Amino acid sequence: MEIISKQEAISRGLKRYFTGKTCAKGHVAERNVSSRGCLACMADAVAAYKQTSKGRAAVLAYVHSEERKAQQRAEYATPEWKAWAQEYRKSDKGRAVDARYRATEKAKLTRAKYDSSERRKALLREYNDRAGYKAWMKSPEGIACLRAGKAARRARKKAATVPLTKEENARIRAFYAEASRLTKETGVKHQVDHTLPLVRGGLHHPNNMQVVTEAYNASKQDLTEEEFRLSRERGYRMRLDNDLFNPVDVNA
Repeated sequence: MEIISKQEAISRGLKRYFTGKTCAKGHVAERNVSSRGCLACMADAVAAYKQTSKGRAAVLAYVHSEERKAQQRAEYATPEWKAWAQEYRKSDKGRAVDARYRATEKAKLTRAKYDSSERRKALLREYNDRAGYKAWMKSPEGIACLRAGKAARRARKKAATVPLTKEENARIRAFYAEASRLTKETGVKHQVDHTLPLVRGGLHHPNNMQVVTEAYNASKQDLTEEEFRLSRERGYRMRLDNDLFNPVDVNA
C-alpha cells in the first residue's frame, strides 16, 4: 500500500490515505481524509454500536427500510448479480445454504403462504388457460404424461399395499361400499382417503383409511390430518416435515 500524506491525498482527490504509522490504539490502517480517523478504529466503534440495543434497532430499521429494499431490487436486476446467483445456487455451498433455509420454520411458512396466495392461484389459472397448454393436454405427449401420472399413483398404491388378512380385505371393501352409499344417499360425491397419504409413506391398509367428501379429499391432497387441520386454521397450506417422507406403521 502506497504511503502518502494527507495533503497529497487531498491534491489527488482521494478520500483515504495511508501513513504507515500506528494510530492511538495501535492500528496500522488507512485513515479518513476528512476526519483523519483510523478506519480500523471506526470499524471497531461501528461493531460495538451494533451490539447495543439502539444499534440493533437502527440496523433492523435500515434493513427493512424502503431505501434498502430499492437498492436491493436494483442490485438484483443487474446481469452481473443474476449470473453470480445462478452459479452460486449450483455450487455445493449454495445448495447447502438453500437446504438449511428450507428446513427452517420461516421458509415453510413463507412457501405455504405463497402457495395459497391469490397471486399463485392467478398464475396457475393463467398457465392452465393458455391455448398452448390445452392443446398440449390433447396431444400425444400430454396424454402420455397424464397416463404416466396415473401409472405412478397405481405403482405407489401397489408398493404401499401390505399383506392383508381376509378380515382386513373385507374392511377395505366396506370403506368403498360406504363411500358409494353416501354418494347415492346425499348426492355429494364421497371418496376413500388415506389418512397418511401414500406419497408420504402411508400404507394401503384399513387402519389408514377414512371416507370423506370429494371436496375434502381434493383440499387435503398430500397433507396429514394434523397438517390439514392447521392449514384450515391458519388459512394456508403447510407441511410440517419439510418434504421428508417418513413412513409410519398404521398398526401402531
